[in-house]
Amino acid sequence: MPSETVEKIFKWGVVTVCLAGIAFFGLRYMGILDKTVTNKTEKNKVTERGGEKASGNAGVTINLEQAQQERIKALEQKVAVLEAALHEDGISDASFKEKYASVFGTPVPAGSENILSVAEPEARDQVIRFLNYLDSRPYLLKHRKQTPVKAIQADLVKRMTQNLPVTSGETDDFLSLLRNMAHFYRIFGKERILMIKDVLAQESDILEPVMASYYVWMTGGVKTDDALPVLFPDFDVAYAYAGYFLNTLSGKVYLLRRSPEVRILSNFYCLKVVDLANDRQMNENGIDIRPYIDVIGNDLTAFSGLKYRETYLMELNRLKQKYGETQG
Repeated sequence: MPSETVEKIFKWGVVTVCLAGIAFFGLRYMGILDKTVTNKTEKNKVTERGGEKASGNAGVTINLEQAQQERIKALEQKVAVLEAALHEDGISDASFKEKYASVFGTPVPAGSENILSVAEPEARDQVIRFLNYLDSRPYLLKHRKQTPVKAIQADLVKRMTQNLPVTSGETDDFLSLLRNMAHFYRIFGKERILMIKDVLAQESDILEPVMASYYVWMTGGVKTDDALPVLFPDFDVAYAYAGYFLNTLSGKVYLLRRSPEVRILSNFYCLKVVDLANDRQMNENGIDIRPYIDVIGNDLTAFSGLKYRETYLMELNRLKQKYGETQG
């Protein structure tokens, strides 16, 4: 074969290989481009879907924020209503005098502003009249059946005496804390608890003279008539419950669930019991009442629904001067 022919064949072979290489790599390159374009398109679609989803989430977030704002506004309105109720003037003088006469059978005595100065015989009579009055109240029939209220109260006093609450170290033992939290439910039972709650709700407008009379009679030292059941606990038992309400988590939580009147009056008379325990050198738990004087004073200042509020504030001021910086 002539050399010229061989040279031509070689040249055409080189050209063919080059063209084939260009075609091959061109197709590969185009494929990569197509794949890249496809990937970019998919990414764009995903991004668009993500944008739509994000937009939807943003809408949900906005709706949640609006709902939260509306809820906060509603709660603020409820708080405003409660604060307004907290500063109500309570029962009117006319209504109080009418209720007082219907319960105790006598008009409100002159000079009764100092409710704590009631004489012991009068306090005894008022307690008995109040219990007799409760016997006539229709709403209590479902609770007491045919049992007189005096007998029910005597039974409650007996249960309180036989089952004292933990007054110190209640948080050292979780079981003790639980038992202390449910103390009254455990010793009284559901039915008696419901009865007490009904009395506190229905007779709240006469609660102040009733509690004052109970305190005066209980701390006066005069023995209950033999014809009557034991209507209040001994002083050491009263002291134990005063410590429970003032000085334990369980007692404080219990009173926080009660109405402002019940909570403030209960704390006030618990304070009085501990003060008397100091005078009698019976404050065996060493309860320091000074912090509670300020706490109860603040509650009384904020709540104007008690008829004898000024009397209680004057008594707290007397106690503050009495104890000063040292505990008696």
